[in-house]
Amino acid sequence: AFEIPAATLAATPAPQQGKQRLHVALLALVKDANGNVVDKISQDFPYEFTDDQLRQARTDSIRYTRPLSLAPGHYSVETAVLDRESNKTSTDTAEFEVPGQKGLGMSSVVLVQSVQQLKSPADAANPFEFNDRRIVPAIDTDLKPGAQPYIYFVVYPDKTNAEKPKIQVEVLHDGESVAKQTADLPAPDASG
Repeated sequence: AFEIPAATLAATPAPQQGKQRLHVALLALVKDANGNVVDKISQDFPYEFTDDQLRQARTDSIRYTRPLSLAPGHYSVETAVLDRESNKTSTDTAEFEVPGQKGLGMSSVVLVQSVQQLKSPADAANPFEFNDRRIVPAIDTDLKPGAQPYIYFVVYPDKTNAEKPKIQVEVLHDGESVAKQTADLPAPDASG
């Protein structure tokens, strides 16, 4: 998941249209432990806003999510964001592990930014899309007091075990349990 604060982007006036342009491009290379590129993510975000729309847009962020299915191992993601209106670039690198699992498996756990209604059928290859909804992961994990956040993850059942799994979620704050919930898992969808 990537999040680009719109307030940091340059706007170029287009007076003949009464609008202003923002244009940002994202490139991310996912590399394995040997430095080989195993996935590439690129997305271009051109926008045109009226002055009022731009003021509102600057209070938000441009978000982009892309699911990855990676073999167990150590990975890095090298990201570059280009503000095409100012020709300024920002880069960052992050490292992560994909643990090996046999039997029952689980995706990464993410804090949910929002749940969006889909306007087209869900992409079966995208674990963030199901039924008629899309999960938008939160980048910032700092919560305000009183927040009631949602978390999201996918469970991959062990096809060799006929027993129906249950899930137990426990939330800890400073090592102390503040919430605990147990539930039956729904039946696997067509993708398993």
